[in-house]
Amino acid sequence: MEQKPMRNNTGALFRNERKETEKHPDYKGNITVNNQEYWFSAWLREGAGGKYLSCAVSPREPAPKPLERSKATNFDDSDLPF
Repeated sequence: MEQKPMRNNTGALFRNERKETEKHPDYKGNITVNNQEYWFSAWLREGAGGKYLSCAVSPREPAPKPLERSKATNFDDSDLPF
């Protein structure tokens, strides 16, 4: 089932159940700003003023295309050293 895009200028975060290291975010989700989708990550921190969320946003890019196989023809291997 394809996920429906979020309304413009809204987002959602969910607890990261797969966190394995401290560098992994505590919360992950997505956000849509000006009709552009982004990944949204947050880490729970504690400072002098108390607990807070540190956040990061990165562009959601489409999945990379599979590499095309080269169609080499007339390959001359006579100059290879092995």
